[in-house]
Amino acid sequence: MLTAFSIALVLAAVYYAALIGFFAVGFRRVRREAERDEAEAVEPAPFVSVVVAARDEETHIEACLRSILANDYPPDAFEVIVVDDFSEDETPGLVERFQHQNHPVFAGNNDDAPTDTATLRLIRMADRAEAPAGHKRHALHQGIETARGDLILTTDADCTAGPRWIRTMTACFTDDTGFVAGPVRYRPGSTLFGHLQTLEFLALVATGAGGIGMGKPNMCNSANVAYRREVYERFGLMHHQDSENPAGDETLAQHLAAETAWTVRFCAHPAALIETDPVLDARAFWAQRRRWAGTGPRYPRTGLVAAILGVYLFYVLMLTGLIAAVWVPALWPAVATAALLKIAAETTLLYPACVHFGQRRLFRYFLPEQLVQIPYVVLVGAAAALGDTHWKGRKVFR
Repeated sequence: MLTAFSIALVLAAVYYAALIGFFAVGFRRVRREAERDEAEAVEPAPFVSVVVAARDEETHIEACLRSILANDYPPDAFEVIVVDDFSEDETPGLVERFQHQNHPVFAGNNDDAPTDTATLRLIRMADRAEAPAGHKRHALHQGIETARGDLILTTDADCTAGPRWIRTMTACFTDDTGFVAGPVRYRPGSTLFGHLQTLEFLALVATGAGGIGMGKPNMCNSANVAYRREVYERFGLMHHQDSENPAGDETLAQHLAAETAWTVRFCAHPAALIETDPVLDARAFWAQRRRWAGTGPRYPRTGLVAAILGVYLFYVLMLTGLIAAVWVPALWPAVATAALLKIAAETTLLYPACVHFGQRRLFRYFLPEQLVQIPYVVLVGAAAALGDTHWKGRKVFR
């Protein structure tokens, strides 16, 4: 029994290290693409519609809009559409006030929108999504329906963009590109909790970038994605309307890469960064990570689901080994071997990501994070599988 467990743990660690190494190779590829990319706007600049779904974001929405509208993209070549998702705070009122104080506006909905004006528009959702999992995607769909752009960019209302964001994401579209995912970075703040969150989040971003770099999209963040309107109308709508699938953008990218001639790219250029804040307390962090953990097993592609379950099995074995080794010292060689494989593999992915995205100093928290990551991953995964998941007062999925 002891020998069998040790072998299983080491084999699981080898699998995990190989998988992380796969993503590290992919991340190196997208970094090299970013180094070659001068992030110059395509000429003539295509018209871009930036769609922002907002629910109860009164503390963030103005900073978000200021950052987007300050982009150096030609002002007559983009629009910003804010879709209010039945906010219960002052979010829509703040958007309207910001419109009238700062930019050409149109405060109407849907078909009433003008065709050649309105840099910033506010749309109030006309109806609620039929399924709880679809609220945000339903909001995005209503915004896209009114959009004028051939390219659609989406971000979240609690995020801010750099001045070259639109230009840089747009420059990634070649003739065969249907979908572009971009990087999202936490502002770490000054607390240990914030630094640990930021480092872990950066690892997730690098993993998603690496999967895309290897032609196997696994995850992306809807706070920074772009796709052609044609792609959305032909393929994306079914993913965004699927009430059983809480990850429409990710499954759209997976579908395009596996079953169509469209290519999926990751824009790793630092100018494409979107920034947001980590959550402030442990309770919010737990709820957020439960929601994220519940997404992976619902991917429609069995190979990707199997890979996720393989990673989770490694973490379960690792935690079991760490606990059991306290009473069974003979397990320490296997546990130490697995831990070294894990640390070595993650270093090859995470350190280059820290450097590339300007957060090199975060890597000092890498080893301390290892102490909490293993039990946290096991507990969050179990909680996501067993309980309901909520977001802003709504049950998202089970």
